[in-house]
Amino acid sequence: MPAGELFDPCSLPLESLDPSGARGLKDSVTPQTPGTSGVCIWTSADFSLSVSMSVGEYVLFENPESIPSLTDVRSKTVGDTEFDVFRITSKFDDDGTSQSCNAQTETSAGNVSLTVIEIDLEPAEPIDACATTEGILSSLEPYLPAPK
Repeated sequence: MPAGELFDPCSLPLESLDPSGARGLKDSVTPQTPGTSGVCIWTSADFSLSVSMSVGEYVLFENPESIPSLTDVRSKTVGDTEFDVFRITSKFDDDGTSQSCNAQTETSAGNVSLTVIEIDLEPAEPIDACATTEGILSSLEPYLPAPK
């Protein structure tokens, strides 16, 4: 992506998020306004995927490892981009583990965050939200603005 160009998460091609079609994602259900940034949501039968973009210095969690409500905090490098990957503690499951996973990174055009949330409350096979997130990061990274 050219330097200084605004990244619009709604412009991401479906194949950037689901290259083989194995995730079963459908096109974004989020209304798009050309030339703006914001949040776009894609869904499958098992999970919801949200990609958001904030232009400027806003980041979802400044230091994820220092926030008690975040678990499984780690860094994941994909290509030239380093992401914070983490779970937000939830009380939906008996063990208190969230069936969601988040990733965030700072880019030259603002901050990008991605969230995968299991939407089937009684799935036949629960998804591994963080494995799904990390797989999507690998296919998404070439479409993102350069790292900050």
